[in-house]
Parts: sequence; C-alpha cells; structure tokens
Amino acid sequence: MVTVLLVVGILSSTAIAQESKVSKMSSQQENLLIKAGFSEKEIESAKKQIELNNLSDAQVENYITTKIESYNNLKKIGSKEVIYPKNLKGESITPYGAVPTMNIESRRSNLMVRNLNDTPINEINDVVNSGDTTGVYYLIQAKPGYDQMTSFVTLPVVSNAYTNDRPYHMFGLDSKNGIEYMWGDIGLVYFPATQQWKGFYNFYERNPNFNPNRPVSDDNAKEQHYEDYGIAFNGGRNIYFHLTLTTTAATMEIIESSTWSVVCTIRYPFKTNCISSSFSTTQISKQITMAQAKDKNDPLNINTGTRMTGAGYSQTHLYLSGVRDYEFKDIYCAAARRQGPSETAYRKISFTNTPWTADTVNIAFN
Repeated sequence: MVTVLLVVGILSSTAIAQESKVSKMSSQQENLLIKAGFSEKEIESAKKQIELNNLSDAQVENYITTKIESYNNLKKIGSKEVIYPKNLKGESITPYGAVPTMNIESRRSNLMVRNLNDTPINEINDVVNSGDTTGVYYLIQAKPGYDQMTSFVTLPVVSNAYTNDRPYHMFGLDSKNGIEYMWGDIGLVYFPATQQWKGFYNFYERNPNFNPNRPVSDDNAKEQHYEDYGIAFNGGRNIYFHLTLTTTAATMEIIESSTWSVVCTIRYPFKTNCISSSFSTTQISKQITMAQAKDKNDPLNINTGTRMTGAGYSQTHLYLSGVRDYEFKDIYCAAARRQGPSETAYRKISFTNTPWTADTVNIAFN
C-alpha cells in the first residue's frame, strides 16, 4: 500500500465582477489550450462549461488562464512525490495529522448490484454496514455510462472538531472492467489541526491476475494514495467540482465559483485497466462523509462533539463525452443512501435534497 503527498501552491485569483454579457471561448483562447496540450475532448468540455454556466467574458478569460496554469503546475509536480510514513494503524502521517485508511471497498462494493432500470430513485435508503466502522456516509450514485460530473459545492462549517475526525466533501468512482476493479474518492478533506479543507485523492484498485507490466502494490492490486495539493479553503466557501474520466486517469478541477478560477487540478493515473472505453460499468457518485482516524478494530466514536453544518451540492450535472449534459435527476440515480455501522451512527446524518440536483447535509457526532 503506497501513500504519497504532493504540495502545490495556491493559484492566485482576483475577484472579477459579473458581466451581463454571456461569452464563448474565442479562437485565440482555444489555440492557447491546444498549445498547452489539452485534447479535443478536454477543449469541447471546457466550451460546454462556459455555455452551461453562462460565464462572462472576464470569467472565461480567468478560466482559460488558470486552467492552463493549473495544468502546467500539475505536470511540474507529477514526479515529485513525497512518501509519508505510516503508523501501526496503517494511517498516513502528514504534517496536518493522520489520514485514515477509509474502507472504500466495504463501503461501496455492494453497489455493484445497482438499479439499472428506468425506475426513478427519489428517496434515501438507510443502510447498516457493521463491517465498516471507518465513518458515516451520505452517498448519491449515478447509473453507469457517464464520463463527467460537475456540481457547485458549499463547504460546511466545521465546529468543535475532534482531532481524529475527518470530514470529507468529495466525488466517488466505482468501476469494473473484466476482472479488474476500482473504487476511489477525490475532492477535499478537512484537517482539524489547520481548520482548513485540503485537496486529496484515495483510490483502491484490484487485479486478481497480477500483471507485472502494470505493477501494483501486491497480488490483490490494493493501492491507496493521499495527496495534498496545497489548496486550503474555509467553511462556507462556494466552489465548483468538475470531474473528468478517461480510461487512464481521473481528473478533478476545483474552481472558485465567483471568479471561475481553476484553483487546483487533481489527477490520479489508474494502475489497472479498470475502465472500459464505453464507461458502461463505471459509476460516479457525490458524497459527504465523516471518517475517523482510529485502529481498525476499534468502534466508531460518534460522540466526539464534531459537527459539520451546511455541506451542499447544487446544480449537479452528468455528461456523456463531456458535452451532452443531464441534470442529475432521479431517473439517472442508481443508489441513494445514508450509511453507518449502526442505525444510531447513520442517524447522525440529517439532510434535505431535491433528487438529485441539490443536497444539504449536516453530520453531528454528539
């Protein structure tokens, strides 16, 4: 199992006033993206974001400039991985505190049995999973076949934070391609020590027939990563998540929604052939969770006093080939759940939603 951490400086942004005129990407801006190395699909996707979000000329300019800066920054630090030590619990020890090894497989592997018919899912299903004591989860999963998801995000205000509690605001990925599997999370995690949200990814891949040409950490192909991209947000901040999948990588842009500045680009290159080119067995989810750094054999402490209030998603969209977009309505949902190791635990989560374009979630460990 491998843990890495990368540090990237925050891209500066200046508040840009909204303009009434809705703009499009200019040919000059498109040429800048081509020169920077963006693919045709990535450029068409960027055009779609400009159109969908009615960006002003100033926002478009900011978007293109910071998109290129963030992309170049990602390329620069791609080979500068820092491996952090682990304690006896298997947690990664970072300058901000321990990062719990979340049981992604136990949390989501049973979602391989999914609602793939046309029956809308418009209610949360409460689930007890006594085998997963790593945290409590609010999870809305899309049906397979989409290669992108976007959403406006309101980060919760975290109060009375216990040292070992880790609030997460993130997108999740689940995929199966033949004998190869992948579960992953990508987004933001809160560290009580710094009282800030920081960028991360955490992935688990499995290839039962270990292939020496695509090395993984062991014969079960288990591999988990943590990466801190140096970004830091405070509670109540309004941002925008844009996740893009290819057969070789998962990439998330985190965007400052007022100026449309790309603050950070997070990329995880897959170690297995876990995604097919049709994305027909790949699913994306949006999640709000509270995990805990603890011994895996210890029970989850749901009385630490930590509260995360007002975590939100709004205007959530799914995409085919990055350009054909769908509001994430109930007809596109495969699973909607509130989950914990006990009923008492999952009831620490309260929520309101508009299935499933908008969600507001509170988690109170008291």
